[in-house]
Amino acid sequence: MKKTLSICIVLILTSIVGHAQFRYQRKVTEVPTAGWYAIPLDESVLTKLNPSFSDIRVYTNDETETPYLLKVSRDAVSTQEVALETYNISKKETDLFFTIKLSTDVSINHADINFIEENYDNYVTIQGSNNEKEWFEINTAQRIVSIAERNIRYTSNTVFWSPSRFAYLRFKVANAKSLTLSSVNFSLATGKPGNYKTTTRAVASTTKDKMTQSVSVFNSTQYISKLTIEADPNQKFYRNYQIETLADSFKTEKGWQRNYTTLQSGVITSFRQDTIQIQPTLCNNLRVTILNEDNPPVKIKSITTWSPEVSLIASLSTGNYIIKYGNDKIGAASYDLSHFTNEIPNELTNLNLGDEETLKTTANSVVQPWFKNKNWLWAIMLAVIGLLGFFTIRMLKKA
Repeated sequence: MKKTLSICIVLILTSIVGHAQFRYQRKVTEVPTAGWYAIPLDESVLTKLNPSFSDIRVYTNDETETPYLLKVSRDAVSTQEVALETYNISKKETDLFFTIKLSTDVSINHADINFIEENYDNYVTIQGSNNEKEWFEINTAQRIVSIAERNIRYTSNTVFWSPSRFAYLRFKVANAKSLTLSSVNFSLATGKPGNYKTTTRAVASTTKDKMTQSVSVFNSTQYISKLTIEADPNQKFYRNYQIETLADSFKTEKGWQRNYTTLQSGVITSFRQDTIQIQPTLCNNLRVTILNEDNPPVKIKSITTWSPEVSLIASLSTGNYIIKYGNDKIGAASYDLSHFTNEIPNELTNLNLGDEETLKTTANSVVQPWFKNKNWLWAIMLAVIGLLGFFTIRMLKKA
């Protein structure tokens, strides 16, 4: 009986898998020597995959499946805190000064400057010296800001500079007569930027009901993980924002109805222009809504989008390969390769893809009613035969 059930299950799975066929394929440029390679995927491939990009496979010419890792490029940043003591904390006229001493094995490039007071807007200059007599300018006029009033809570108090070999660093906070230094946290931030393609686009803005909506329409669908909103530099503002992407649209008697999906929300300010991180998403346009409240509208000049490189990473032998993709029935692949990522080199040679080929749909890939599917009929017949055999053997044993 157990064997009969197993056979039925295998036949059912075979029937289901028979429908799971890829719709597209592309040839990969020939691999010259065995080793690790990256196969970049652009939007012409990504737009035809499922949302998790799991329905893609790499095959040799003889249809042998080759393990791969899907890699979405991102910035690799690590921060190490360094304990250092500030001294010579003093004020001269309206400026605040403090100094730190660096040992030969210590390197830093970030400092978070904290004050007892909550509201301030100042500039910090950093100087270096080896004898505390002759000082050299390292970085000038970095802005630090803190606002704590009504519904606004905003702090940007980090200054940064390129690591240097000076024995002493001195920080000058301009116009800080009313500020009291609370603490300073030092750190060394290191990292490697990811690979991105940036595109700057104009926007069309409208203001209504104390909200400014700026829409940027793309020429084609783009895969985006970061964006920068550039506003008119002459404005002073601190506003809540919401970033959306078009989900779908349909035509009604009153015109086109467009539905948007929210990607990110937060605060945009003229104090510092930040690059906004979002969940990597395929977009064909973006809409940025800024809540003006009772303030003049914020003028958005442009939006710069950052498209990360998406690649298949694989260890390949010499020869020819193809990728197949676009499959509604297939699940995510599970390869041992995911446990050995530390063995993959940092620098990889890219392989290019050829033109897209549409694969023909075979008769087996057409989903039929179960009562017309031969596999199901065979499964039922085998189940019946198995059951008859089982009961016949039981009856013979009792006789």
